[in-house]
Amino acid sequence: MDEYYGFVELAGAILKLAADDYIKALEENDEKSMKKRKSLERFFLSDWGQMLSLHQGEAIIRNCKLAAERNKCDDLKQNE
Repeated sequence: MDEYYGFVELAGAILKLAADDYIKALEENDEKSMKKRKSLERFFLSDWGQMLSLHQGEAIIRNCKLAAERNKCDDLKQNE
């Protein structure tokens, strides 16, 4: 049972790091960020990403896009 819990924690950590990187890439608008976005989208939708996320890759992408939009809105409000 402890082995399974360790796997769940590791999967969560990998997905959290990838999601944080994806949100940052979504907030940037340069060629490097665009490549990173595409790479992370492929990861989330890959067999490996789908296994780690229990087939929630599309939902992760959608939620990251929403988070990036919220961050942009928050930044605009702070700059007013």
